[in-house]
Amino acid sequence: MSSEQAFAAASVVVSLVALGLSTLLLTRQNKQIEHERNALAILDAIARLTDAKIVEAFAQLDGIGARYSDDETVRRDFGVLPTIRRSCWSRSTSRRWRA
Repeated sequence: MSSEQAFAAASVVVSLVALGLSTLLLTRQNKQIEHERNALAILDAIARLTDAKIVEAFAQLDGIGARYSDDETVRRDFGVLPTIRRSCWSRSTSRRWRA
């Protein structure tokens, strides 16, 4: 084996090692990006859940069990607009949950 052939073989070996190492590093980087994306989605969901309007809506529901005896009383007296009450409660949910 001549020195020229040894140099070519060493070059191929070095390039294969570099290819394997870069593949390994890119795989790890891809996993990190997935974790960051999931974390950002969780933070976004937390931000939406802690929005002032959502917190206010849940605050209005605090103690609802003591104020209203059953689901029908809530539907009737909670203060929802008549069109919303009719479309949201009357037809869809009452039949679905009773069946």
